Amino acid sequence: MIETAERLIATKDVYTFVFLFILFAFFLARSLYGKHLVFANYFLFTNAHLLKDGREIKWGLHVILLLISALTFGLLLFLIVLNYDFLSLEITELVLYLYITFVVLLYLIFSSVIGLLLGRLLDVKELMKVYVIFKVSYLRTIVLFILPLLLLVVYSPVIQISLLKITVACTLILLVLRLALIFRSNKNLILNELFYFILYICTLEIAPLIIILRLTI
Repeated sequence: MIETAERLIATKDVYTFVFLFILFAFFLARSLYGKHLVFANYFLFTNAHLLKDGREIKWGLHVILLLISALTFGLLLFLIVLNYDFLSLEITELVLYLYITFVVLLYLIFSSVIGLLLGRLLDVKELMKVYVIFKVSYLRTIVLFILPLLLLVVYSPVIQISLLKITVACTLILLVLRLALIFRSNKNLILNELFYFILYICTLEIAPLIIILRLTI
């Protein structure tokens, strides 16, 4: 366990690069989509019906938020990999982090595309399009919650492993809360297509969380 803690401390250059890049992405989003970014702050707590919101969808903001989410969750998974020695590849930590982040980004893109295709298939195109946008905005709010915890994990000189477990637990709770809020806000529409919604959620939302939970226990 001591050796693992030393490994976490030894990668501060990688972490600093990641945090600075995330900060830059936030500033870019703020400068380009200020009003929409402020609105996104309330997504985790709103119970407004998705289809009743008349705001214009900004796909550029969606892409930036997707990248920020991938960078953040990629960092969390990177810390888990270092902690539990899942991989023994002879590559640098930066390359390993970039690889993990790329996989996370592919997953986020894939789940978004599947959601849009599912909307076309079930003739609920507009609902699924806005659902995907809201889902990424929920992720951004979750990122704002877990980034301070990740900073503590990286730069705290002691109990890094315990902080990492706390961060993982908080992340899983917030992700589940996100699903609960989406369901509460749109339960009538969801119940009309319950089978497809459950199939989508179990395959692309819940299954990855279970895998992460199993890996960290």
